[in-house]
Amino acid sequence: MHLLETDAAEGVPEGFLELPASLYAEDPAWTPEEPAGVRGAFSGANPWFASGTARAFCIPGLARAAAFHQPALRIDGEPVAYFGYFETSGHPAADEALMARVVEWAGRQGARVLYGPVNFSTAFIYRLRLSAEPGAGAYFGEPYNLPGYPARLERLGFRLHLRYLTQRVPAERALLARDERRVDLERAAGRGYRFRALTREQWLAHAGELCELTNTAFARNFGFTPLPASMFRAHFAGVVSRLCPVGSVAAFGPGGDIAGAYVLIPDYSPLTAQRAGAARVPASQVSYDRHLPALARQRPLSCVFKTVAVSPRHRQRGLSGALMISALDQAGGLYDSWSVALVREDNFSRRFFEEVEGDPRWYGLYSRRLRS
Repeated sequence: MHLLETDAAEGVPEGFLELPASLYAEDPAWTPEEPAGVRGAFSGANPWFASGTARAFCIPGLARAAAFHQPALRIDGEPVAYFGYFETSGHPAADEALMARVVEWAGRQGARVLYGPVNFSTAFIYRLRLSAEPGAGAYFGEPYNLPGYPARLERLGFRLHLRYLTQRVPAERALLARDERRVDLERAAGRGYRFRALTREQWLAHAGELCELTNTAFARNFGFTPLPASMFRAHFAGVVSRLCPVGSVAAFGPGGDIAGAYVLIPDYSPLTAQRAGAARVPASQVSYDRHLPALARQRPLSCVFKTVAVSPRHRQRGLSGALMISALDQAGGLYDSWSVALVREDNFSRRFFEEVEGDPRWYGLYSRRLRS
């Protein structure tokens, strides 16, 4: 058992890219990780490395992880580090050796707490799936992992720090909630707000404003660090092609500025998961224009309320609910079900739909305090 490591700005160690495919080989719900995308993330081409440092670790065939550090990042006033890209075969000695090295590296960077799983930043993929309904797949872009991972992290000294949930809402219930809450949209319109479909053209025309909106609206989110314009463009280039241009919506304030936005993404997982077999589409190649017709032939068709952002200048005016109502007005007849994705359990927005279908899927973020 040999632990390999690299400066993550220069690539990943041997076995890092191969491990997930071996662990999930028989899992039809898994959307395969794309090695080219991982190589790109762990390279000098990733603008994240302009201010951050990272280290990648792997015990070939057994376990892998990466550790990330931004010198300016503080959570509750303390310097922190993240770990991510965590995958393990469940070999106890390998897990212990791997995480001991991650912890050692994070401590040498001056971190006092280690959080994860987080892939580079909480602006990107993070959290671990804790539970889901029997036979559950994974919505497109959501965290997915083997069921034993939470217990393995706890054995390694981590504790559950925050919980999030995803709730599924049948179409008829979503439209009923829209009608019951319509006053939110009417009040916003009465205050001079205008709601427009967030198409690709709108996104590109307002990219600078949307970057500013993201940074200001999420400034209080857990562990969020502002995205430079270059990183925003790089990360969201794929999002633009995948979003639902009918249901995604932007709110313009009385002065013409973008006051808020809601991004909706169809659940492409029936096309990208391993169960699609020879017809599977790599996740990075999915687009609304090319793939929605094929997706729509595989009913039921689901859509995910992915990200909502409201500018601090326009809060306390019911815009979050108004954006959701506008989205359902525009796209309510297209989908068989809706899901509100990865909402923190204490977030008020989860109460928009009073009735949901089945139990929620739960996700968690873990932490471990490091020695001073």
